[in-house]
Amino acid sequence: MARKIWNEITIKEFIENETNYKFISMVELNGMKSMILVWCGNPNHKLYRVRFDAFKGTLKKEGTRCGQCKREKDTIWTEDKIIE
Repeated sequence: MARKIWNEITIKEFIENETNYKFISMVELNGMKSMILVWCGNPNHKLYRVRFDAFKGTLKKEGTRCGQCKREKDTIWTEDKIIE
């Protein structure tokens, strides 16, 4: 099987078809090491830049995703936290 060529089109297709994230733009095209601008879709979260290989998960099992989503997921919801 031939290696997949990662260009703006294939990167955008991967992000929008394989994840719930939105591809915003290509910052720098460099195959798997391309720098991209993505958004998690949460209207309270900001766009962020990430290297495509990190997002895809070749550097880590899960891949690099929205830091704001991660912090919210890791938050332990106590009664005081909810009131806050």
